[in-house]
Amino acid sequence: ALVENRWDIYTMDINGKNVRRLTQGPDNYWGADWSPDGNRIVVADESARKLAVMDCDGSNFQWLPTGEVSFPLQPDWSPDGTQIAFQAPAGDPFKTNKDIFVLDLSTGVVRRLTNHPERDETPSWSPDGQWLVFESNRDPKFWVQLPDGKFARASDLYIMYTQGNNLRNLTQSTLNEWLPAWSPDGTQIAFTRAAWGGDQQLYVMDVDEGRPHRLTNFKGGYAIMRLSWSPDSQHLLFSLNVWDEKIGT
Repeated sequence: ALVENRWDIYTMDINGKNVRRLTQGPDNYWGADWSPDGNRIVVADESARKLAVMDCDGSNFQWLPTGEVSFPLQPDWSPDGTQIAFQAPAGDPFKTNKDIFVLDLSTGVVRRLTNHPERDETPSWSPDGQWLVFESNRDPKFWVQLPDGKFARASDLYIMYTQGNNLRNLTQSTLNEWLPAWSPDGTQIAFTRAAWGGDQQLYVMDVDEGRPHRLTNFKGGYAIMRLSWSPDSQHLLFSLNVWDEKIGT
């Protein structure tokens, strides 16, 4: 949540009550993800350009080693709790291109899974731990029109084995697909889709058949910031940003 011009991590009960603030300090914390056992939370500290873990009450805050990889974002815990996938720029932290990395929590070893001059971002594990889905604008066959009439590469959804091989484009569209999240039962992937500058809509796609199904019809400057499945794969939780011309957000 954004408080006092700084992003902090909060938890709350499923009914929206008992809101608890877990981080307090000068840094910006993004992209929290629960450990599979529900006892710990991994976060990306944008200010320190590091990953960190803490207990679910905010205690026992510890930095995670990522070696020479700087500015890690969008951490996602593996289903067995032994690894964390994340996106990061390779080398220069100010480069716009990102790649997908995996950190082994027992050894501290970081593996680079993708190596591409375009953007590979927001990894999400399959529940069996064999695959990762992520967004990328790497395919030169698919372009999206910008508001000024120019064109940019569209962001599609890809899956690959957790060794980085067997890469496949799932969506192959001329719209932008972002924020993929694999359902706990392994049958669906939720994501957002939008034309450049348009309202983001929430979709789900059957993993085997690959047909997207639209769930929302937002109009008027809506952007979905993050989404997550319920443990039974029956519900989706997401944060929604509404554009207000008076305040700019």
